[in-house]
Amino acid sequence: MNSVTKEIRILIAVIGLSLAGLVMLVKFTDVCQLQAVTLNGQPVSQWDRTLGLNPSRNLFRQPLDSVANAMLAKSGIVHVEIKYQLPNGLSISTNNLDPACYVLDEISGIMYGVDQTGRAVPLERSSIDWERPIITGARIRGLHEFCSDSRVMILAPQMLRLQQEFPDLFRLIEEINLSNPGFVRVSISGLRYTLKLPSDKFAERFTDFRKFMSRFKPATAGVSSFDLTYDDMIIRVGSVGEKKKAALDTASVNDVAEIKDDSAPVAATAAAMNKPVAPAAQNPRKSRSIKKLSATSVKPKPLGSGKKLSPASKGGPTKGSVVKPGGRSSVSGNVKPAKPKSAKKTS
Repeated sequence: MNSVTKEIRILIAVIGLSLAGLVMLVKFTDVCQLQAVTLNGQPVSQWDRTLGLNPSRNLFRQPLDSVANAMLAKSGIVHVEIKYQLPNGLSISTNNLDPACYVLDEISGIMYGVDQTGRAVPLERSSIDWERPIITGARIRGLHEFCSDSRVMILAPQMLRLQQEFPDLFRLIEEINLSNPGFVRVSISGLRYTLKLPSDKFAERFTDFRKFMSRFKPATAGVSSFDLTYDDMIIRVGSVGEKKKAALDTASVNDVAEIKDDSAPVAATAAAMNKPVAPAAQNPRKSRSIKKLSATSVKPKPLGSGKKLSPASKGGPTKGSVVKPGGRSSVSGNVKPAKPKSAKKTS
């Protein structure tokens, strides 16, 4: 028992001596002397003049409180954070005044910038970048303060993430509406529909929607919005109908209406469709001549007694023939034979 207690005491003494030696080394030697300072990730060349730091002092003996107060006194800086970078450096970061997006105050109608932390920053009209989205449906409490809707703090860093990963798609975001407490409604330039996204997974669901559209290419005619508030599910909201047919030409419709008479009986229409093509009409003058010739048939002259003559042997017309002007004959039914000399000419 005594041996164990003795070992514990020895261990505590060794640890104490080590810490004391480390403190002496840091404070009274040049091991941790300040040599480099960075401001918002960028190295500061003359940090002893611009920030008021002492290069001859140790890292842990620098006037950090006075440096932070001097920076907070500058216009637009509301947050200062100083970190040690062992063995001989300091890292200073302030709030970034470059807006990640904009917020349109729903009461005053004035547009403000929002930094990556979600604080409102002043905005000069000449420096407005219209390719950044505008958040609506929120109220600005004051400069360098958070907005009335806490979702702005969640959306601001995700805006920067989208800008870095998909800059072309980020520039197309026009409006992010926060009127509904359950989701945010996003309007994209060139699209007739909107997106319903959760504020805590805005960048993730927006990326999923981009992949979904490029892979499946769904129909968007008649769609009012896409709901992406559910996990592993995209809901298409709206009426998706058939593709619109091309409009008919009015002149063609009128022509069809004239050709097709719906009031006519079906049988008559069918008969007209099945009727064979009639032969070409004859010359009306010749037709009238033939009819007159047929009506005034030639009467044979009485023959002599006891003598019979054959029309064929005399060169006259045969049975069933009618004499036409010019010596030609045509068929015109049952006509009695007659001598050609006795034929009566008709005009």
